[in-house]
Amino acid sequence: MAPSFRWDEGMQGFRMNSAGINNDNFSQAELDKFGALANRWWDPQGPQKALHALNPARLGYVAERTTLRGAAVLDVGCGGGLLSETLAGAGASVTAIDLAPELIKIAKLHRLESKVEVDYRLSSVEALATTTRSPAWKCSSTCPIPHPSCPPAPAC
Repeated sequence: MAPSFRWDEGMQGFRMNSAGINNDNFSQAELDKFGALANRWWDPQGPQKALHALNPARLGYVAERTTLRGAAVLDVGCGGGLLSETLAGAGASVTAIDLAPELIKIAKLHRLESKVEVDYRLSSVEALATTTRSPAWKCSSTCPIPHPSCPPAPAC
């Protein structure tokens, strides 16, 4: 059985269930909402139109802060892979994870069409950390959705 991690205010740490998913770190309703959009995720005029429009800026934001060519990048909460494939197109070796099975499925289907190499996985970041020996990933999580179990930001 894998270790169990979940954010615990008293212990100031994470605990996770044996399936590798921190049940306090996501909302099933949110996963269902975005999973329902999977079939039109790659439609630039569809429900993710704003995300398509923002994608060049998201790539620019990451590229201004780190060299992508040859870098190992972890895209946490990759959705259907818009940013993941863009990062890979810029020369990064991308591992992309999400908890919505429908989004990982559509990302893998699009990867076949685009011929861009991305390692898509249905996984939590906690499970990936306990099951994968990886290079020193540069991480990307450009989705601004707060998660209920994230510790509060330190006061400045």
